[in-house]
Formats: sequence, structure tokens, C-alpha cells
Amino acid sequence: MNLKKPTVFLLITIPLLAFVGQIKEQKISLTQTVRMLKDNKKVSIVSDIYYHFDSGILITHQEDPFEHFVITDSKGEIKIYNPEKNEVFVSRDPSKITDQTLLFYFFAKRLNDFGLRDMGFTLENTEFKDDLKISWWKNDYPENPIKKAELVHRNDLPIYMAYYDKDNFVSRKVYYSSYTTLDEMPIQLPKTITDINFYSKKDSIINQTIFTNITYGNKAKSPIFDLKIPLNAKIIRNN
Repeated sequence: MNLKKPTVFLLITIPLLAFVGQIKEQKISLTQTVRMLKDNKKVSIVSDIYYHFDSGILITHQEDPFEHFVITDSKGEIKIYNPEKNEVFVSRDPSKITDQTLLFYFFAKRLNDFGLRDMGFTLENTEFKDDLKISWWKNDYPENPIKKAELVHRNDLPIYMAYYDKDNFVSRKVYYSSYTTLDEMPIQLPKTITDINFYSKKDSIINQTIFTNITYGNKAKSPIFDLKIPLNAKIIRNN
């Protein structure tokens, strides 16, 4: 009887198990707080965000004003699931892209056009000034009120975006600041996004989005990562 084979098997298996235990899951979770200021009134909305790098699925969980999940995949499909009504709204309409969806482009490292191509924009011009890369984008779709966009990068990271209407009036300005990253995290995220929407030349709405509780890899734990919409959920489509 050969008693050495089990010993060899154990010597191989133990390091292998140790290696498996060190594998980090490619996923991230964070808390998003949106603070809005309109007519001197402050409103805050808190949601939790989950992203799995392997599947490319972004899930946003929000409980106020009612519980719902916003699910975005790498193909640009957006699903909004209401568990109480067991209804799911499904859309591929680029105009439905929201701030939560824009976060997807950070996770997917699609920062060069930052989702503008998905919204029907085409690159018109690019210029460089000091350490800034400034690109101009145009949109020829008649139904889209936004006709031009300005996107500014520093060190390949977006720091500013502006939208212009048909009269060349700036309807929206967005600032991305305080980039941070965990040592093992493969991406950088802005800790603060300041969004100014001008609904007239004198009036505006200011939104500030702050990201906290950023966890990555094995530390990012939640059953929401494995969320599945029930097969019997009522589907509402907007194509």
C-alpha cells in the first residue's frame, strides 16, 4: 500500500484552498445621497448602489418615496422594479438616462464619451488646454432639446459637463470632484457631483450627490447583488 499519495494530495490541496480564499469578488457597493435645493428648500434622497464588474449590472435600491430598484445592464437597458406592485418598467430610451445610470459609465470605465454616444451625440471637436481635454458633441435628433454638450477631462477623468439647447443656452452644468479610490479597486469615483439645472436664465435647481460607504470585493456583501425580478411581474415597456 502506498501511503505517500494522500500526503501529496494534501500538500497540493491546502495551498489551493488558501489561494481560493484570497480571490476577491469583482463587485462594489456604496451609498448615494442626493441633496436638492429649490426655492430655498432642501430635500435629501438616499439610495444604495450595487455593481458587479463581471456581469456589468448596476442595481440602485431606493426606499423613498416608495421602494423600488433601478437595474441597468451593459447593453443600456433600464428596468425599474416596484416590488409592492410587482411591476417592472423596461426602457431602452436614451432620454431616460439618469444620474444613477451615469454612474454606470464610471464602473464600466466608459469615460471617454461618458454616455453621450448612447444619448445620440456625435463627436464634433476636441481641443487641449494645459492639462485639460475639452471635447464638443452635437445631437441632431429633432426630439432632443439638448443640441450640444461640452465634456472636460483631466487625467482621463471627467471633471465638467455642460448641455446647450437650440439657442446655445446652457441648460445644465455638472461638476465631478474629489476623486477617490480604494487600494484594490480598479476604478476611480468622484466623491461629489454638483449638478446645476437652469430652467430659466434666472432660476435653477442645484443637486449635490455625495458617495459614501464605498466597499469593494469580498467586503461588499448584500443579497441585492443577486436580485432577480419575478417571472410573474407585470411588464411595462417604453421602447
